[in-house]
Amino acid sequence: MKESFRARLKQAAAHLGEAPLPEPPAPLQLSPEEALALFARRFAESGGSVELAGSAKDLRARILAHCQGLPGVAISPLLPARLRPELPELPPEQAPLAISVAWAAVAETGTLLLASQEGRRLQLLAPAHLVLVERARVVASLSILEEVRSGAALGLHSGPSRSADIGGITVVGVHGPGQVTALVSSGRRAPGKATG
Repeated sequence: MKESFRARLKQAAAHLGEAPLPEPPAPLQLSPEEALALFARRFAESGGSVELAGSAKDLRARILAHCQGLPGVAISPLLPARLRPELPELPPEQAPLAISVAWAAVAETGTLLLASQEGRRLQLLAPAHLVLVERARVVASLSILEEVRSGAALGLHSGPSRSADIGGITVVGVHGPGQVTALVSSGRRAPGKATG
């Protein structure tokens, strides 16, 4: 029975021939300034927001501003101690804000790449998510990233969670954070060790 079914499939598909795969598009070639501007535009189109920090002091001040008035936050293990707010650390499901460190940001799609070492709970459960990105890690397209990540997965996040699975009505923040801010640091060093 199985063999006759396979034979019929093969016969039906014989006239289709081999369709060649199209060549992948050439990666975008952008200056660092153009990549940052495109990332900010595309991320905003998806409902996220982008802030630029001019110095290490400004970076810390912006993190603290996001934490002002909060009872505590969920914090990535990748966030350096010098940037951690002096607030109680809460589990992601109880925290009003989660703070992560991006492995990279992709301008072409407005996407943040987050390392699995942080844990999906941190990246998805808090209603607001602040993601630190080193400016040098904002790349034009995913295809130009030269590093190969082995042994760890990356989460691709393009703004706040959106769902329209009930009645076709778009709702923000149902399956993840409703507010996502990418905080881009201008320093030469990454805000944390998000490579792996």
